[in-house]
Amino acid sequence: YISSGYAFAKVQFEEDIDEKNFVRRLTFNISEGPRVKIKEFNITGRLSRSPDFYSKFIKNNSSEAIADGLYVRSGVEIGLRNLIAQLNNEGFLRSRVQSVRYEFLRDNKEVIVKV
Repeated sequence: YISSGYAFAKVQFEEDIDEKNFVRRLTFNISEGPRVKIKEFNITGRLSRSPDFYSKFIKNNSSEAIADGLYVRSGVEIGLRNLIAQLNNEGFLRSRVQSVRYEFLRDNKEVIVKV
């Protein structure tokens, strides 16, 4: 669920044991929560290019979910690692991401990624 953009998915289970028949039954209760879309990437700092370049790079060089506009934290992290690697390859050896913050909007249905 989380890798499909459901950042607030919760999974609970109940266990029922029938000791007489040596049977264990698990019942899973899944609450998907809202599917979270990325509203925008807010890129600030000492930049060698426009913030739009970095936003597009992250979207195009991370997970499929990010490319589709869905929020998956691990996908954002992959995109940022790929961005740093690309900048290092271009000679910007001190490139780094200082911090990443996520601001959730509209009942957690949208997020602004602040880098």
